[in-house]
Amino acid sequence: MKCTAVLKPLGEVDNLEALWTDFERRAFRPFFLSWNWLDVAACHGADQIFIALISNSAGDLVGLGWFCALEEVRHSIMPVKQLRLHEVGEDGAATVPAEFNSLMTLQGYDTDAWEALLAAVFSSDCPPWDEIVLTNAYTKVQDFFAAQKLRTHRRAEHMSAFVNLEKLRVDGAVGIEGYLQHLSRNTRSQIRRSIRLYEERGPITLDRASTPREAHKYLTTLACLHEEKWRARGSAGLMSNEQYLAFNRTMIDRHFASGVIELLCVRAGNEAIGLVCNFVDRGRVLFNVGGFASSSDNRVKPGMVTQALAIADHMDRGNIVYDFMAGNDRYKYSLGERGPDMIQFAIQKPTPFIILEAAARFAKQKIVSLSRIEPALEKNGENTT
Repeated sequence: MKCTAVLKPLGEVDNLEALWTDFERRAFRPFFLSWNWLDVAACHGADQIFIALISNSAGDLVGLGWFCALEEVRHSIMPVKQLRLHEVGEDGAATVPAEFNSLMTLQGYDTDAWEALLAAVFSSDCPPWDEIVLTNAYTKVQDFFAAQKLRTHRRAEHMSAFVNLEKLRVDGAVGIEGYLQHLSRNTRSQIRRSIRLYEERGPITLDRASTPREAHKYLTTLACLHEEKWRARGSAGLMSNEQYLAFNRTMIDRHFASGVIELLCVRAGNEAIGLVCNFVDRGRVLFNVGGFASSSDNRVKPGMVTQALAIADHMDRGNIVYDFMAGNDRYKYSLGERGPDMIQFAIQKPTPFIILEAAARFAKQKIVSLSRIEPALEKNGENTT
């Protein structure tokens, strides 16, 4: 099934919303390829977004996607032109990435759509680029590009985790206790003990923001708790990214009424112990970001309690999956099961700078490898000279 792809600036695609929403009703797509996501992204970088329209030999639309054209300055000296798939940002700033990153295609067109897009990005009509970045993509996507003999650089790898809410209901689980029964004995014990300790401060409640104004208020509290935790570790958290915070506020402004974004707050008495911001799409609840109150008492687990209550709530509401998405946080795998691995990688043109950068990276890896081998040899009594 021979396909062709063209890249057009967002503003040059006629009736884009109608085209996109009609196609997503017929195609498989994650939330991050929905019109809701693109609509908010366009509010933060419409001039940088290029829409990929993929058609079969009959001229029928069979695939959609989009790139954001950015420039990243590396090592403080070298600008690198990037096309980033389904993520938005500003030149030189942190971006807002997608997850489960791929193309939106009709059934049976996945490989053909990628081949067509590959031809399009190497055509003269494509915006100039030094590398194409795919964040939180399935490993099979990189395998496809590697098979085309293209230079690829894997930058990061993440596991993912999820809770199968539908299976819990089939097994008869109801409420928080029903969910806890499906966890390991140790995890169940930690959460129950935490709940008992929190109940000494007052009854535990889970509240859902009911208006955009309340959602913004919850998000502000969440951001404060999130950053307090990361500052205590000597680092900056996700909510220190102004672009990311602004993106979520725009999502509230534009799509809160349709239930696409939700803010939950768990309290013990009047004290907020945890807040989560989720996306909700076609029965899938996607954990976006959370903020949890710190405590000197290591017996309390604010994150686990908050997430367990949110999971039980969505289980009772009839949703299908509670997805923690990408991230290596240990608690996610205590509360759910492992999902697909995701990676960030770049397809790179062999520019002089990228070749030099790759050589420096290889040399560094060799030095690190040797520094680990020599102490091991000395420990075993071998002469390394």
